Amino acid sequence: MENKISVLMPVKNGEKFLDGAINSIRSQTYGELELIVMDNGSSDRSWQIMMDQKSSDERIRVVRNRNIGLTQSLNLMISMASGDFIARIDSDDVSEPRRLERQLQALLKDESAMMATGRCKVLDEHDNEIYESGPPQNKIEIKR
Repeated sequence: MENKISVLMPVKNGEKFLDGAINSIRSQTYGELELIVMDNGSSDRSWQIMMDQKSSDERIRVVRNRNIGLTQSLNLMISMASGDFIARIDSDDVSEPRRLERQLQALLKDESAMMATGRCKVLDEHDNEIYESGPPQNKIEIKR
């Protein structure tokens, strides 16, 4: 059996980018995953978007909660996760199609590895690149 990845996505008023974020996980080349999406007291259409996405993909689990904050939300989602590995995505992020596949390969290649990360491109509202950051290069950057 393949290693299952639990992808955690906390949401607070994320309707503008939420479909894109969820679709970027749904279209991953690595398919053995579950996506746990937690609404943290949104006042926009986030909950409806989450429910619409859930209805078309059985790998999506949705949870509605009051605003308990990011840390408590993540801890709650971790307790709900059934995967062998945990991945994170924010509701305004878009993951490259091979993100999970590549990160899992990196983790499995090095048994001492505890996490995998990658490059990040930050875009403005018109999809213009503001900057690109690479993965952390030393212990200080990793700790930060």
